[in-house]
Amino acid sequence: MKPIIVVCVLTLFLLTGCFNPFKAPMNEQQDLRKLIEKTQEQIKNEQWEEAKTIQKRLQIGWGQIRNRVSLNASSSDITDLDISIEQLTTYIEEKERALALAELGKLKQIWEGIARL
Repeated sequence: MKPIIVVCVLTLFLLTGCFNPFKAPMNEQQDLRKLIEKTQEQIKNEQWEEAKTIQKRLQIGWGQIRNRVSLNASSSDITDLDISIEQLTTYIEEKERALALAELGKLKQIWEGIARL
């Protein structure tokens, strides 16, 4: 019985070392990097309604993976990402192009830091 447990634990460590299943998007809605890039495109083109739609998808996608990601990420990274998404929402609603693009840059940086863990 003990060898089976040891093999299972080692397999789990090997799998999580090669591929992190907790952060991998399970569908397009959860691909935060792609949604951030799409939102940037729309804001650069000042397509505010489309940017708002994509930002809502970003918020929903983050909500879907937040608990999974929190298993490996620090609570400050999770909080920073939550705050950044909320600030982005405000900037898009107010049509603040420069601030929205800056917040997207910050959001991308936070996400990439989380994804590296």
